Amino acid sequence: MSRVKYNKISISDRERIIKAHEEGKDWRATATALGVNVRTAYEWLKKDQSLPKKKGGNASSKKTAAISDALVRWIEEDSTITLKGLCDHVSNEFQVNVCQNTMKNWLDGQLFSLKALRPQIVNMNNEENKVKRKEYVNQILQSRANGRTLIWIDETNFNLYCRRKEGRSKIGHKAHVILPACKGSNLHCIGAMSAMRIISFEHRRGSYKAHDCKQWLRRLIATCTADGIEKPTFIIDNAPVHSNLESELEPEEDIEIVRLAPYSYLLINPIELLWSSFKSSVKMQMQERMQEILNYRRVNNQGLTLHEYRMRILEEISDRAIQEVQQQHLLRYSNHVERYYAAALQQENIQEI
Repeated sequence: MSRVKYNKISISDRERIIKAHEEGKDWRATATALGVNVRTAYEWLKKDQSLPKKKGGNASSKKTAAISDALVRWIEEDSTITLKGLCDHVSNEFQVNVCQNTMKNWLDGQLFSLKALRPQIVNMNNEENKVKRKEYVNQILQSRANGRTLIWIDETNFNLYCRRKEGRSKIGHKAHVILPACKGSNLHCIGAMSAMRIISFEHRRGSYKAHDCKQWLRRLIATCTADGIEKPTFIIDNAPVHSNLESELEPEEDIEIVRLAPYSYLLINPIELLWSSFKSSVKMQMQERMQEILNYRRVNNQGLTLHEYRMRILEEISDRAIQEVQQQHLLRYSNHVERYYAAALQQENIQEI
């Protein structure tokens, strides 16, 4: 059904009709001649509306500058506060009753949004950790000044449950995803990267133990030697698997190991950002191949077991995902971390930019 088209009547036509009425003339004939509905003209005369009514309202808002300041203060004190909690605070302190939808509109107007919480350890910025953080950054900068190659080392893992945490669906309906009944074993990956390229990447079934990491480190050293990297500086975190790695170095080898300062997640190894890109590719491939994974069946007990089949799929996905990582992004990952170096050197509190 098409909408009715309404004619817009000019102010001059309205004035002519009202003037005809005031002078005792036939205002109905005037309205008809101007194409104005007689009933509409009658309402103008009845209410003495010489000008059109304003569109929209000018209702005053209950929110004052004091309430706005209080909202900011309450949210900064407790970022987990709910809309109901804010409404209760406003009611108790200012004797103003507002609904939760109004409160949401107020927060939208002040550019507050709901987002995932980021943990911040209580003693992250205590004096002891600031000193260790400064020493760590000085070691990194000194190694670079000495012409050494910085190589970051880290591990990650994933299984059949690796997937995106968000999905789209119609309003009022949940977003569902089909997954196996069991998440299966983890596929563990270990890698090493410089600011220019991925130097080493391996995956294995089952977790990495300390002795496995030591053996991998020897293979990494051999790879660096073969690639002409003569003075590598390996940067690692303080995970248990990295314990006592220094014992694997030979006295004649010109190799350094630098450990990340404690409670310094903002100074993370750039390889953590590489893993983020890697897992994004893994999740896309898992989504594409999930039906293939779920539909596999052995015929007369012939062929691969379900566990073996799924692990081979994970290994294929892992190899393909690491190849899809764009090498030019590695420099960007290392530069991303360096934005916090200045604050660490000045022993300031570091927080996300």
